[in-house]
Amino acid sequence: MSEFDATFKSLGLPWVHGSYYRTDHFPTAAAAQLLGSAKLPARYNAKALLVKGAAPGHMLYTPGAESVTQSLVFAPTPVADTNEAAVALAPCSGGGWVGYVGDVNGEEETSAVVLAMAQKAYSRQ
Repeated sequence: MSEFDATFKSLGLPWVHGSYYRTDHFPTAAAAQLLGSAKLPARYNAKALLVKGAAPGHMLYTPGAESVTQSLVFAPTPVADTNEAAVALAPCSGGGWVGYVGDVNGEEETSAVVLAMAQKAYSRQ
């Protein structure tokens, strides 16, 4: 995890590793603002390593108030911290973008989210 944290630090971002679990993630207001009219999933269920420390305007998908951890071994528990992101996108120096998708299983919704992020980066808006 130290390499994870160091990577984002080297890019000038305060992002560090957060929680790791499966739950429902929901698009934030920043998702609509940054990604515009892209067809984004209204709910994104993924087992993910979340990132913490991202500015609210950079968090695209976060657990919601109704999100619970999902496990085949442990009982569901409410997600304690909804200020971590499964998906984040931030501008970086030089006019580019840094995106993060924490999904570890490549869920179907991941493709739509990554495509929207790539279109944003390509358009440089």
